[in-house]
Amino acid sequence: MGLADVAADVMGPVATAVTGLTWEISTRAVPQHASPPRVLWIPQAASYGPPRKDASNPRRLYTWRQTVRVMVWAETIAAVEELHVRVVRGLYRQAHAVMRLGAGQWVDVEGATTLGELYSFLVDFDFALTDATASTATIETATADTSSSAAGDGFMDFGEQ
Repeated sequence: MGLADVAADVMGPVATAVTGLTWEISTRAVPQHASPPRVLWIPQAASYGPPRKDASNPRRLYTWRQTVRVMVWAETIAAVEELHVRVVRGLYRQAHAVMRLGAGQWVDVEGATTLGELYSFLVDFDFALTDATASTATIETATADTSSSAAGDGFMDFGEQ
């Protein structure tokens, strides 16, 4: 799972529910505002940390923390709030185990809000960077060697009770 996968999973149902909604994940999309409603996912920063430990295959090498600015643009403040709530619900449903919501703010830069209202908030995602998948083997049969077993020697061997 990566950022593009999460964004598509979150925005699919939101785009279906909100008429005319467009969305994009890009570092170059900000100047391309056309008309609301629109949601932009803009990658901001990344860092690396230790992997979350579990018995997964492929094994986890690092955690890749990506910070994304999500910009929600709509015609009115009420429409922005509704769209924001839909995006946050989608984030919770699709990625609650790997994400944290950060600070948000209303954008009031002249020109950026000419055709509507704009709210921006941060989301941190912790994605697993994994090794190549380890090969696996299937054991078809097994034969136990009980020739060196001695009952009552203090060791539990195959076949003893």
